[in-house]
Amino acid sequence: MNPIDRVLDALRARGGEPKRYGDHWQTLCPAHPDENPSLSISVGNDGKVLLRCFAGCPVKNVVYALGLEMADLFPAFQRREERQIITTYDYTDENGQLLYQIVRYDPKDFRARCPGKNGNWIWNLKKTRRVLYHLPEVLSAVQSGQTVFVCEGEKDVESLCKLGLTATTNPGGAGKWRSEYSEALHGAQAVIVPDKDEPGRKHAAQVTRSLHGVAARVKVVELPGPGKDVTDWVQAGGTQEDLFQLIEQAPEWEPSLQDSHVDDSPVGLVKRLADAIAFSEHFAQDQGSRLYRFSDDVYKSDGAAYVRRRVKALLEEWSLTGKWSSHKAEEVIEYIRVDSPELWDQPPRDVINVKNGLLHVSTRELKPHSPEHLSSIQINAVYNPDTKCPAWEKFVSETFPGDARNLAYEIPAALIVPSEQQDKALLLEGEGANGKSTYLRGVISFLGRSNISGVSLHKLESDRFSAARLIGKLANICPDLPSSHLESTSTFKTVTGGDVLLSEYKFKDSFEFKPFSRLVFSANHFPRSSDGSHAFFRRWVIVPFPKTFDPSEQIPSHILDAQLSDPSELSGLLNQVLDALRSLRERGTYLESESMRGAWEEFRAMTDPVAVWLDRATVEHPDAMVTKDGLLSTYNAATRQEGGPTMTRQAFGRALRRLRPNIQEAQRKIAGKLQWVWLGLGLKSKDDAHGADNKNPVNRVNDPGVGSRDSLDSRDSSLLYINRGKEGDQKVEEREEYLEQSRENPVNRVNGMNETLTTSSTNPLEISNNNTCVHCDAPANRFSEDGTGYCEDHL
Repeated sequence: MNPIDRVLDALRARGGEPKRYGDHWQTLCPAHPDENPSLSISVGNDGKVLLRCFAGCPVKNVVYALGLEMADLFPAFQRREERQIITTYDYTDENGQLLYQIVRYDPKDFRARCPGKNGNWIWNLKKTRRVLYHLPEVLSAVQSGQTVFVCEGEKDVESLCKLGLTATTNPGGAGKWRSEYSEALHGAQAVIVPDKDEPGRKHAAQVTRSLHGVAARVKVVELPGPGKDVTDWVQAGGTQEDLFQLIEQAPEWEPSLQDSHVDDSPVGLVKRLADAIAFSEHFAQDQGSRLYRFSDDVYKSDGAAYVRRRVKALLEEWSLTGKWSSHKAEEVIEYIRVDSPELWDQPPRDVINVKNGLLHVSTRELKPHSPEHLSSIQINAVYNPDTKCPAWEKFVSETFPGDARNLAYEIPAALIVPSEQQDKALLLEGEGANGKSTYLRGVISFLGRSNISGVSLHKLESDRFSAARLIGKLANICPDLPSSHLESTSTFKTVTGGDVLLSEYKFKDSFEFKPFSRLVFSANHFPRSSDGSHAFFRRWVIVPFPKTFDPSEQIPSHILDAQLSDPSELSGLLNQVLDALRSLRERGTYLESESMRGAWEEFRAMTDPVAVWLDRATVEHPDAMVTKDGLLSTYNAATRQEGGPTMTRQAFGRALRRLRPNIQEAQRKIAGKLQWVWLGLGLKSKDDAHGADNKNPVNRVNDPGVGSRDSLDSRDSSLLYINRGKEGDQKVEEREEYLEQSRENPVNRVNGMNETLTTSSTNPLEISNNNTCVHCDAPANRFSEDGTGYCEDHL
């Protein structure tokens, strides 16, 4: 099957419908939630399939989402796995049990593989023990005092075996000798037979240095003739007798000869070290150029530290300790890093790394681990579909609100797959011993400590190095968030908005990256912020922890932590989380219960009381106005009654301009006095601010709604005036006395108009021009909301 058909079939198998447009196809991208076709597929001049997601998904993410490998994009002649296998070389342990194979291809190439559990091959050695070729025969020859020949490559070993000799080699060829290989030759009569080229001589020097003091005797034999290696020499007629004559003539190796064939150039040594280290390891780098190593089935950020240790160990093995320097180690690290692939910007949407394999979260199919899974994330749980988590279920039932218990599983469900609910931050709130910290410790244990950062929101905003700690992390979980004032929220909005973040490691250049880490905090009290915008508050999901456990009822924290982090419990929790993930994806957002909504409203009120009060007590309307002094005094009276701090004129004005950008400042004559007013804003009536008549509301204009908690009484009705606009400054009398007399009557919620004094034929927003009583010609000294005038006798 050619590459383009392979890719198109994979798309159709996953529900895609690629449509052809000339020389390319378009379809929905499988690597991200896609509503409009954003994936373009075409074929290059060399037959390679070209994939481009216009939403920005990396090619490797698209390929992985299709269940393919990068090699599947190339024609067959370029695909390594379709090259012909010439032969395989078995490496066994002391008892002849197969550990791994070296596979030789045509065209010439070598790959290592080890047997899998289900009869398949795993194409890397990972934690597989490395041994010498023909190890059982080598050990037997050493014990019996026979000569053991060390060659460069398995083919040369087989050539000497045909002569009736015992020979061995190390996997990987020249420059890949390990110190543990020498232990198998302890007390041996060892003869090194190098290839007749510079790499072969360097390899021989490395092996002899390693065997010196371990083997009983070490000799190096250079074969005569034009051939370049043992196989050429044997094919040219070399015999066992000829070889032993050469051994008799060769001197024993002495340390004084150790550097005769060593490349002393700095670049040469760096390359030798890097090649020796990289042969048996898999490395990758993150967006900040930090080196990672594939260890325990996942990429870990200790790559640089590992390379430093190996450089030192190799120089000691090669008797080149004097060549050691920290600068040399850094050069080797950089040499390896340059050719290392970059970790995925974001892990796949449907595949997670668990302790026992790569798990597809939708199909629950488990596949073997692979270094091709370029992610530094591994969930700290074993997948077993039959396991339960009774301790977790009991804990959740006792700590979470009854209407929000499913959220306990939806939170880790959203965290294990970075594409879910990235625009939300979580805040667990409640005073005292209520279980929120225990819950977070349990979640950290489930996700894996290495997948978590713990930076406070305040430090993320103030410390330029802190953001880099989010790289490659599933979540930033910070218990006990301080309640101190938060001056800035820009980093918070960038992270929750899925935008690119500028950061830096200490003493290194700055760089940009797109964090997929979600923000999770807990607090005894809500933090205060200067940001009262909707964009700030809508990003928060507040989870209340209302219960407080008596000390006599509490399980000691270390015991409860041990129960929740038990491997069996974590395995059962994984099953609950996978079920919750399905529900989360169907709903498209976190479960939001009544208790959570109430907690969110309280958070907003505590964080920005002005915003909450304005929503509750005022209304925006183009024909409304209110005096500045009156609005401020009403707010301060309300906040004093609630026990909160009052505000100065300047501070209140700044908050009002931020929260109500559409209103304007102006001067108007009120009761004969020129006063500063806010145009476009008015106070709701007392009953409306308290939420009265909600079941049968009357006409509203741009009314943001009534608050969920009781508001406070205020002189709002006497402060709402009609704005005359073009007709100039229209004096409008205060209506205090009138409202006292008509308190029992319903009030229009837009402008506080008394319904009984409003006629259907009158525009309620017009004021009478004649200023006389509607019933007689006497001067009117009181006006209804529709502008109708009344004298004292006809009120």
